[in-house]
This record gives sequence, structure tokens and C-alpha cells, in this order.
Amino acid sequence: MIFEVFSYWNIRELELVFNAVAAIVGSGDYLGLLRTLALVGLLAMAMAVLAGFSQLPDFGRWVIMLALFNAMLLVPKVNVVITDRTGTQPSVTVANVPIGLAAFAHSISHIGDWLTRSFETTFSLPADIQFRTNGTLFGHRVQQEVLHTKFDNSILTGNLLEFYRECVIPEYSTGFVVASDLAKSNDIWTYLSGKTNPGRLVTIRTIPGVPVPTATDAYGCDVAYTYLTAQIVAVNTQQMNMLGRRLYPGLPTAAANAAVQGAIQTSTNYMLGVSTTALDATKQAAMSNFMIDAQYMLPAQLGDAASASANLGQAQAIRSTSESYKMMAKMAESTMPKVKNIVEIVQYSVFPIILLLVLLAGHKGGLVLKAYVMSLVWVQLWPPLYAVMHLVMTMHAQDLAAMTGGLGLSMSQYSLVNNAYISDEAIAGMIAATAIPAIAAAIVKGGDVGAQAIAGMVSPARESERIASGMSSGNLQMGNASLGNQSFDTMSGLQHNTRPTIRQGGFESTAQDGVKRFNGRSKKREG
Repeated sequence: MIFEVFSYWNIRELELVFNAVAAIVGSGDYLGLLRTLALVGLLAMAMAVLAGFSQLPDFGRWVIMLALFNAMLLVPKVNVVITDRTGTQPSVTVANVPIGLAAFAHSISHIGDWLTRSFETTFSLPADIQFRTNGTLFGHRVQQEVLHTKFDNSILTGNLLEFYRECVIPEYSTGFVVASDLAKSNDIWTYLSGKTNPGRLVTIRTIPGVPVPTATDAYGCDVAYTYLTAQIVAVNTQQMNMLGRRLYPGLPTAAANAAVQGAIQTSTNYMLGVSTTALDATKQAAMSNFMIDAQYMLPAQLGDAASASANLGQAQAIRSTSESYKMMAKMAESTMPKVKNIVEIVQYSVFPIILLLVLLAGHKGGLVLKAYVMSLVWVQLWPPLYAVMHLVMTMHAQDLAAMTGGLGLSMSQYSLVNNAYISDEAIAGMIAATAIPAIAAAIVKGGDVGAQAIAGMVSPARESERIASGMSSGNLQMGNASLGNQSFDTMSGLQHNTRPTIRQGGFESTAQDGVKRFNGRSKKREG
């Protein structure tokens, strides 16, 4: 008999845990422990019946349910096929898994998978940025990776810096290159085509593996533009392969490259309203980052430390975002594939222990089994809830197309787009880490946990209400401090004193002979 279990980004971990469970329950030590617990339970029930704490029918039910649970959950062994629903890894088969674990995992994972697929199909998001294929806010992550793309070849960066200094900056004064138009362009490199002076010379160095130029030499700006175009295309293609491996680590290089290009093109069109190829999008992002960095790299090259420092501060301001937002954004990326998978793996791992408790409980074992199954249902409700959150945040990102006016790839919208991505991911991270597990638990437990969560959320308001009530009654305490207080063998009783006493300053001591001494001016007044 074969049972299929669906996984999301954790097929290797599930394979290990199912193999481990199969090895544990099939070992002689586990069977010995099982027999020992059964014998202990049998003796305990017999003594309870003899002592009058239980009745004979209870003893019979316990024995019958012990045999049934053992026969239904442990004895039959089956094969489990683990299928990765993200499509990035092949299916694996695990043999000799107890039918109890296999059946529960099969049924409940199918429920979670069906809910997730149904939601995603109804939502009709583009396939490249759907939750079940790539994860939470994958479109945001892709756009973040594109936005922070830089040319990683130092020779190309040096050539571009020389070209910018010798060929572009002089054209600002002539009007052939307009800074505002360049900043608003969705393709900076294409904008510069034909706008440089062929009479100006710039040195272009060769890059290994790129056919042009054939030698390092000084070329006219128009020829240099052509050579730099070839170098940019070559470096950009290499960076696309690296980006594919980073976003799709489980796929071969060629498949990852094709997948990441589709994701970049789809997310750019869907979220920014800009129709472009993936290579053009990454080229534009790299050029934008180069233009931002060039503002402090050129002064540093010329030895102008003051200008370099000031421009570096401006560049950092353009890219700056709140560190707390960045942290929550990372939580949005990792909560679903990591926290959910950890919880799920722990639940499957404890099956041998749960089975012992079920068998020991006998006719009460159904309650233990129910609690375990509902915990499995709880974690399988996470994916559909994440799919809903993913839809809302991804659709919200479409507002960027209207906010940027079709200039989402331009350098002028860099800060706006960057902050929008980070804020969306931060909100998703907060919801993913707190709200979704609580909502899933509330669904499983019929709202009890939800009511407790709501009560916890309003507890700060109740605390404020308590303080306000005390103030309205004239009771106010604040700024109280007590340090270094000590008391030894103190006894007091039957005292009555209504006289006010005021003491200020001075030092009073009593010696062993009973003589009291006071240093300072006496300010003691007693009424």
C-alpha cells in the first residue's frame, strides 16, 4: 500500500524523519518498551478493578482498544511517497512507515494542499509569483534582488566610471544629456545612445571572455559605447545565472536561469506596470546603482574627500530603510519555509511517543489521538492562510504602478520602490510570525485560542483603565524607589503615637555605655 504526502520546501527533511520513525518503531528496543508499557497498563487496570476504583467493563474496553490501536496504527507497514508541490525537487519513497503515521500525514497534507491550490486557483495570480510554487511574497523578493543588482565585474565598473567621467558628464553642460531625463528613464543605457561626443576619447580595458575591444586603448565615446554594450551584456548574462542559483537553488543552472527570467519579467510587469525583459530589467537596476555610486566614486578618484563623503551619505540615504523593517522582511521570507517545516517535522517525529501514550491509555487513547491529529491539522492550515496573505500583499504591490507612473525601473523612483517592497514584506513578516499560527489554532480549537488572543491584545488597554481608575480615586504612585533596606530580629507591638516628628540633618549615635551623642545642629521639633 502506498500513501502520498505533500511537502512544501522540506522534502529532504520529511524523508529523514519518516525513515527515522520507521527505524524506531521497527527496532527491538521499541517493541520491548511497548510490551513493558502494555504489561504495566494491564496490571494497573487489574489492580484498579480489584480495589474498586474501576469496573470490569472498563478493563475489557482497555484490553480491546489496546489490541485495536496496536493493530490499526502500528503493525501494518506501508510505503510513503513524498511529493514536493513546489516542483523544485523529485519525489522520494520511504518504506516500512507505520500505517498510522502514513495515513494521518497523507490525509491531512492532502487537505492542506487542496485548500492552498483552491485558493491560488481562485485568486488567479501569475504562475511565476504564486505562493505554492515559490513561497511568500516571492514577487517582492525577486524585485528586491533586481533592485540591488550591481555589476560585479571590477573591470566593467572601472570602464563605466571612465566613460561617465569623460563622455557623459561633459554632455550635461551641452544639453545633450539632461540629468532629469536620465533619472526618469527606465533604460539609462539606451538613453545614452547617440548622446555622447565621438571626438572625446576614453580608455576601455578588455574583459576576459568578451570579444570586444580586442585591446586596451583609447576610443571615441561612440565606439566606447558599442564596446561597453557588449561587456554589459556579457556580465549581465553571468549575473542572471547567479541570480537564478540564488532564487532557485534546487534547480539545474539552465532551468534556474529560465525560471528566474520568467519571474523577473512577470513580477516587473505585474507590480510596476513595466513591460520589459529580465535582462533589460537587471541591466537597468545595475546602471541605476552604478549612477548612484558614481556620484561619490568620482570625487574619491580625484582625491576630493569632502565631496566623496557628502555624496556617499546621499547614496546611503537613497538606499536606506529601517533595520527593524528589514528584519521583519526577512521573517516574511523565512517563516513559512522554516518555522512551519520545523513544527511539522517535530509533529511527525514524536509519533512513536504519541503511539505509546495512545496504547497505554487504552479506551481513552482516542482523546490522545484526537489531540495529535488536530495538531497536524493546525500546521496544515498555515499554507492556505499564507496564500491569502500572499494574495493581499501582492495585489497591494500593484499600486506601485500607479504611484510611479510607469517609471518603476527609473532611478528617480528607486527610494519609493525600495521602501514599498520593504514595508510590504515587514507587514507580512509580522502577520506570518504572529497572526497566522494564532488564526489556525483558533480554527482548530473552535475559537478558544482566538478569544484568548483577543483578550491578550486588549490587556494593555485594561492596564491603562486600572491606572486611570486609581487616579480618579486619588490613588497615585510613581517614582518609588527602595534600596539597601535591611531588618534583623525586629519586634514591635502595642504602640500608639499620634505626635508628628520632623528630623533634618545631623548624626545621632548610641555607644555601648548607653551615652547618646548628636553631631550637628538639632532641628528636632515634636508636638
